[in-house]
Amino acid sequence: MAWYYGTFKCGCEGRVNVTGPTKDRQYKADWQFDTKVCKECYQKEIERQQAEAKAKSDALPTLQGTDKQVVWATTLRIDMIKKIEDGLGNMKKDATVSARFTEASGLNISDVEKALEYMLNHIVDAKFYIDNRDVAIGRVILVIVDMMPIDDNNSDDNNACDNDKSQVMKKAWGMAKEAVQKFGGKIVEYFAQALKKAWQMVKSTHVLPTLAGSEKQVKWASDLRQRFIARISDMEQRMRANEFAKDADEIKQALKYMNEYKTDAKFYIDNRNCNFSHLLNDILHECGLVDAQ
Repeated sequence: MAWYYGTFKCGCEGRVNVTGPTKDRQYKADWQFDTKVCKECYQKEIERQQAEAKAKSDALPTLQGTDKQVVWATTLRIDMIKKIEDGLGNMKKDATVSARFTEASGLNISDVEKALEYMLNHIVDAKFYIDNRDVAIGRVILVIVDMMPIDDNNSDDNNACDNDKSQVMKKAWGMAKEAVQKFGGKIVEYFAQALKKAWQMVKSTHVLPTLAGSEKQVKWASDLRQRFIARISDMEQRMRANEFAKDADEIKQALKYMNEYKTDAKFYIDNRNCNFSHLLNDILHECGLVDAQ
């Protein structure tokens, strides 16, 4: 053990205590002087960060929770703000980064800015920041978007767009989670494809007839119908990918037939657990595209 004197990274002179083989000590001492600041400067930086965090925190709504939760979440909220701001900065500086994020999440720079603004002004539950402290910041942004209400001051078109976006996020994450449970891996590996499917499902609702049945039946069947549409669309895409164009066209016609004429909520509820290949064949037969088997 020996003391070595030198100049720290901050420019202040001082000494470090080095242990180990004599031949390695000078190298270790030089490394510490080149990479570290002195104790006084280190403490000043900690105090500066704490003061900055407090200033930001004081300007934000008070968090709600137990005393212990609030203390912890106060720091976590500042960290989360910094991560989102850093991400926004990267998106604005690099169009490629922005394009990749938009492709994966369906959100643009404006959406992220709105999510940050909403978080700063409205998310005051300490538990939110604690529960999401280790979640990837992109996923946190999607969670925030999902929490945001529709702005009643927007036009009807904008309201519909915002509502669609919320539906898309919920459906995409749901499908990605199902894929993880079925095939393993991580949600991020399936999310981009799930997002595309979710957009197709939500867009299709604008041209679908209203289902007939009780309020409870219609609500249940509406979700089931979207699942049917997604599965039939997947089947059509697989057929086209394998160059079975005729089969793909028939499946597309079957989907069109189902959307136009299968308007009884009971149809989707009764067939929710059936063999899907048999169901599709029945639809194809009903619309005259194949013979009965």
